[in-house]
Amino acid sequence: MTCNSHHASGGLYPIPRPALSSRCIDGAEKEQKAVRVLLIVSQNSPYWSQSWLSTEDVFPVALKAIRQAGLIGKGETELPLRLLVKQKWPLRVLIVFDISNNSYNAELGHLPEHNNLPVLVIHFSTKGVLS
Repeated sequence: MTCNSHHASGGLYPIPRPALSSRCIDGAEKEQKAVRVLLIVSQNSPYWSQSWLSTEDVFPVALKAIRQAGLIGKGETELPLRLLVKQKWPLRVLIVFDISNNSYNAELGHLPEHNNLPVLVIHFSTKGVLS
């Protein structure tokens, strides 16, 4: 996965990605349903710097929390991910990414009638990872 990190001091950064391939879950011939993830990283989290400077490196931690909660299949090791946006605030880094969203269109994705996906919220704080 290539990382298109932006090292500015805040603001929204839409990051277009190429089309994603479909995958199988738990060895079955079925496709992981598309899910949008809001990852909130607190300033006191051990992932604070990493979440901004090398955003895609925190995805495995978020995916582990989502898997442990039983919200995505556990058998698939490489799910297609797409970083959509990140924003830095004084006390939080907000990251939005999609899992298995093969139909994302950057030109239409912000419109209410497009990309009506379930959203999972993960919070990295000093207390650990909350989902």
